[in-house]
Formats: sequence, C-alpha cells, structure tokens
Amino acid sequence: AIRAGDDLLALQRPNGNFSYSRFEQNPGTAGTPHEAAADIALLLLARTLRNQRDERWSAYLQAAEKNLTNFYVKLLWNEQEQRFRDDSRQPSFVPNKSATLIEALCLWAEVGGSDEPIARYVRPTADAIIEHQVHAAGAQLDGAIAQNTLGSKRIEAYFPYYNARCGPGLL
Repeated sequence: AIRAGDDLLALQRPNGNFSYSRFEQNPGTAGTPHEAAADIALLLLARTLRNQRDERWSAYLQAAEKNLTNFYVKLLWNEQEQRFRDDSRQPSFVPNKSATLIEALCLWAEVGGSDEPIARYVRPTADAIIEHQVHAAGAQLDGAIAQNTLGSKRIEAYFPYYNARCGPGLL
C-alpha cells in the first residue's frame, strides 16, 4: 500500500491533479471519478499509518487535500447549484462520480479532523444525487438514479453499475 501511495505521490502534478487519471482518455489528468478514487486510497493509507503511529501518514493526507482542494473544490464546485460539476467547462452532474467524491470527502473530514467537508459539500452533493432518483412506487425504475445531467437536460438512462456506485457514498 505504501508503494502504491508513493506512486501516486510521484504522479501528482504541482496543481494537485494526478498524471494518467483519465482512464480511457489517457494520457491525461483531471479525470473524474479517478482522482477521487486516488484520494480515497491516499486517505485510507494515511488513516492506517496514523493509527500505527507511522509519521509518513501526513504526506498522503496532504496529497489528497491538495487534489480535493485545488481540483474539486476550486474548479468543480458550483456554489449556485450546490453540487460538483463533472467538467469545469460545462454545467454537468454525474451522480455515480459524485458519490465516489463523497467517499473521499468523508475520509478527508475524518483523517483531516475537520467537519467542514461534510457540512459544506457532502450533504448538498448527496441531495443532488437523490434529486436524480426516480420516486415512483411500484414502477420498474423506482429507486433508480438517472445517469447524469448535461446543462439543464437530465439524461434518463439507468445503469445498474452506476446506481450501485452511488450506494457507498450515500451510505
């Protein structure tokens, strides 16, 4: 785990993003939810090392904080909409990607010792995910979560994998 964490530290760019984080669009940086997943890994490692009284833990916390602050909060948070955009260049919201980010934000609050990420970002983001959920008792899609919103257009597509990805963040 430390070796993998060190690999992430080596791939972090000065702005906080990670190299090669765009999955099928690599090489590239600033890929959601891949950067949030990297933050989750760094924060889990930081928490484990801190609990073992290993002083290396703070480097992993700092790397995750840099990414969460500089990329997600400064570039993707939309104050007016009270949600994270999936792309800083266009209005968009993707529930399953935001749920991964919620996991990272909760860990950041825990490991960093501040409730601010929870109050400021987690609750509004969870509410935005729930806004994309179908509420139609007895209907086949009752409880399903729409794939995303682009601009003001909700994309009414429902994928079990994307819905499952929302679960951990919402819990």
